[in-house]
Amino acid sequence: MIASKQQDRLGDILNAPTNDAFHGVAELNQLIYSFGRGPKTPRSAAVRQGATEAAGRKTAVVPKKKTTHYLPQAMFEELGDAKERIRDLVPEAVRGLVSKSGIINQALLKVLEEFETNGRNSELVQRIIASGKPKI
Repeated sequence: MIASKQQDRLGDILNAPTNDAFHGVAELNQLIYSFGRGPKTPRSAAVRQGATEAAGRKTAVVPKKKTTHYLPQAMFEELGDAKERIRDLVPEAVRGLVSKSGIINQALLKVLEEFETNGRNSELVQRIIASGKPKI
């Protein structure tokens, strides 16, 4: 039996004069290039509605955007303490849902609603104005 010579596929690819070192490489490169750049496919209604939880409820999937904001050390520690205190106050079934992000989201919703209602007279604007004034 004659031993066949093993092919150096990596060498063939690296030393090939064109993208067509093998049949179909150009098409594969085009597919790879367009994979992340094509129009986004709409999610199914089931995915948009959310996964079914153990309790049989459906939760809404809300698009999120990761962001970074800085807090004074004392406020960061108070947020952690508040999270633990809130966990003690809510029913056991929802304790796992209490998070620092959730607390911040709820607080921000309340502040922004009050701002929408009261504008310049809102507590948010008044605190911002007061923070710029020299302390007496």
